[in-house]
Amino acid sequence: MFFSKAPTVAEVEVRAALNSYRDAYLSVDLDTAKAVRKLEIKGGKVAVELMLGYPLAGHAETMRAALAGLVKAVPGVEQVDIHLTWQIAAHTVKGGAPSV
Repeated sequence: MFFSKAPTVAEVEVRAALNSYRDAYLSVDLDTAKAVRKLEIKGGKVAVELMLGYPLAGHAETMRAALAGLVKAVPGVEQVDIHLTWQIAAHTVKGGAPSV
């Protein structure tokens, strides 16, 4: 008797798919931007958590749909969950400059 094994989804292929996304506000891919906070693969299910350094209001759904499409194109991927958040880093005032 033969058992069929579900295809294994490779993390490297999922990362390549994510990194093929070109965001209008980033000059680098998502890995280089350190935006990928979590990548979990369980069988054909892929969950991705991204944190970006700019507000995503008005842009999040478009970005989520584009990323999900890219990841779903990876062989073996059956379900994709993309979670997007953002955090804007506070910058310190240079010496001598008055704070606002």
